[in-house]
Amino acid sequence: MQAGQRMRRRERAQGFALVVVLMMLSALAVIALSYAGAARTETKVAANEIANAQARALADAGVMLAVAQLLDGKDGEDGEDGESIIDGRPQVVPFAGVDLDIIVQAETGKIDLNTAPESLLKGLFEAAGLPSNEAASFADRIADWRDDNDLRRPFGAEAPDYGENDPGPPAAGGFAHVHELNRVLGMTAELFAKVAPALTVHSGRQGFNPRVAPRSVLLSVLGAQPDVVDTFLEARGQEAGGNQQLPFGDGDLINVEVGPVYTIQAQANSEGSGRFVREAVIWIPKSGERPYWVLDWRAGRSLD
Repeated sequence: MQAGQRMRRRERAQGFALVVVLMMLSALAVIALSYAGAARTETKVAANEIANAQARALADAGVMLAVAQLLDGKDGEDGEDGESIIDGRPQVVPFAGVDLDIIVQAETGKIDLNTAPESLLKGLFEAAGLPSNEAASFADRIADWRDDNDLRRPFGAEAPDYGENDPGPPAAGGFAHVHELNRVLGMTAELFAKVAPALTVHSGRQGFNPRVAPRSVLLSVLGAQPDVVDTFLEARGQEAGGNQQLPFGDGDLINVEVGPVYTIQAQANSEGSGRFVREAVIWIPKSGERPYWVLDWRAGRSLD
């Protein structure tokens, strides 16, 4: 009798031990799966970081390729830059086994925020879709921002019109960077995205060079019609040197200089999911010890 009870107790103990062992094995399996999942995640993250680093390096190389091409042609007559395409047309450049998307835009083809007449600024905002009165208001606000006095234009804004969190126009006047346009009264992110590609602070001229001007700039000129602009751009792209004459607008707004400042955008897609866009503003002086200067260097928006 006692032997049978001892046997049953031993069996229960063995059964309990088996349950404990199974629970421990289950816990160890869960831990092992967790570690395996974490390892896979870390491997994937590391692979993405490597792909992004490769794309960044390729995009930076694309900018340097464009700079080298500009340097090769900087001694060309009347601003000709050899084979360089400097009017904002996209180019596909093979490099290191991938295709780089590169855009080079001469800043003299853009509208200078600090020197452009208000009529040209108004035309830019109208081309962006604003009614005439709102476009005139933005032109006045920009003019008030860049001048060195506190006299408000009819539709403009001076320091007292800005909120407590923004002091308004700088005392010295002028835009140091196109992105400062975001601080002008009434500016929105959507509107800025439309007009910013047509603007610069590196031209220093009242007008622009139609040979290298983007479509948005050409549409800003009084009397410009979209179909006429598109015909002009098509003819400009087909003619070597782009010497087409602008068939509309004020001749006083036209200048023929090309350099010395360029915006370069280079987009690279590496193996895997890596993608990066480098945007740089490069100054290429006609002479001096340094062949070029980097005025701006930042991550850019997708060119797709």
